[in-house]
Amino acid sequence: MIKFMQCIRRKPQLSAAEFRRYWDRYKEAWVELGRLSKASRMATSLGLEIDHNTTVQLARGTREPFDGVLEVWWASGEQVNQCLQDPAIKAKVVSMRQLQDEFIDLTSSSFFFASEEEHLAKPCFLRPRYGRGPAIWRLPPACRPDWPAPVWGVTA
Repeated sequence: MIKFMQCIRRKPQLSAAEFRRYWDRYKEAWVELGRLSKASRMATSLGLEIDHNTTVQLARGTREPFDGVLEVWWASGEQVNQCLQDPAIKAKVVSMRQLQDEFIDLTSSSFFFASEEEHLAKPCFLRPRYGRGPAIWRLPPACRPDWPAPVWGVTA
């Protein structure tokens, strides 16, 4: 399994809200590219603006969190190489680079390929619990962490 990662920082003149509007367009473009390239998985993460992040930064002397992280998985490097020869994928990459130039601080971001190993994975997924009103997403009881209390206000 090979994955492509993008650890992204927004351009300094963009607010977090403006970044998120661009991010929504960007991840949709990546979903389309993922489908075209037959990626096996794609995930995006947005950095949280919470006190815990500041506490960790100050305690450990790290840089501020990335504004967004994008991960796309393929079965092999050979599959990636084949995809990069496809004219439709090449055209999509060109349009995505134009979008990147609008909102990503490329000099403070990092794009790279990596291999991945899972060490604590559980075969659990969030499942909806239906009742009156909207579905509430919860982990099945067998998959809930053994933590005695919710972490940062998130309950399983």
